[in-house]
Amino acid sequence: MVRPTAFFRGDWFVGKGVAGARIRFGQGSKDIVEVFTTHLHAPYETEPHDSYICHRTAQAWEIAKLMRGAAERGHLVLGLGDFNMIPLSLAHRLISTHSPARDVWMVLHPDCSIGAAIDEVEKARRRPIPTAEFNLLENGATCDSVLNTWRWSKEEQKRLGPNRPEVEIASDTPDPRAKRLDYIFANTCFDPNNPSAGGWIVKSARVGMLQRHSKYQCSLSDHFSVETTLVHTKYASPSEQTIENKSAVSNGVYLQTAPSESQLVSAHTQLKSHPVSFTNINL
Repeated sequence: MVRPTAFFRGDWFVGKGVAGARIRFGQGSKDIVEVFTTHLHAPYETEPHDSYICHRTAQAWEIAKLMRGAAERGHLVLGLGDFNMIPLSLAHRLISTHSPARDVWMVLHPDCSIGAAIDEVEKARRRPIPTAEFNLLENGATCDSVLNTWRWSKEEQKRLGPNRPEVEIASDTPDPRAKRLDYIFANTCFDPNNPSAGGWIVKSARVGMLQRHSKYQCSLSDHFSVETTLVHTKYASPSEQTIENKSAVSNGVYLQTAPSESQLVSAHTQLKSHPVSFTNINL
């Protein structure tokens, strides 16, 4: 049953929307990054039985439309936040197919989990139960991790606090409930009609904000953050051709369908790289 006025649930209090900002990072007319941050409606059941799948689908469509418009203006586009969706879900596929932006984690980790290990969709892949460390490094899990104290039982949380012994969780602890709900989507800005303008590649992506509060020992949020570094590439003159100029290609991943390194070098000749880092933090 859909309850659009379910005041007893957190989503009713916090409301939903998209916040946008334009940030200039260079002197060029299109050296602008358009950032869209959002928090989509939480699921209270598993898809396709989720009462609020229509709400989240409409919200995903709206942010995809905004990102598509920004890309048409020739700007770098970033869509980030707590999307309350798992990889390859309806909302995820809608954003990936109806906007030019790509899930930066999936660009680097195309074989990452598509849900918690206890979810039917992930069980069907017949993978072993991941450890907490594997979920951080490979699956990009930001929510429901055994490492996050906000997901502990009340009895476990009572062990935390000022002047109490530090409670450590081993990195090889099985982590069957952790999943990825937080994302950074980005586009390439690559224009086939103007290849000399260059484009963006994903240099790195990681789960962050793992530390705990120095006094109370609790995690800083019930979600971990997602952090990425994008590298902008441009033509360099023949005199500037060095091994360093190739690093953006050899160590990064192209945001569109990833070609081989030789194809990228052929398309861009030698490249100058300018790394820019972005972080998605949910508090």
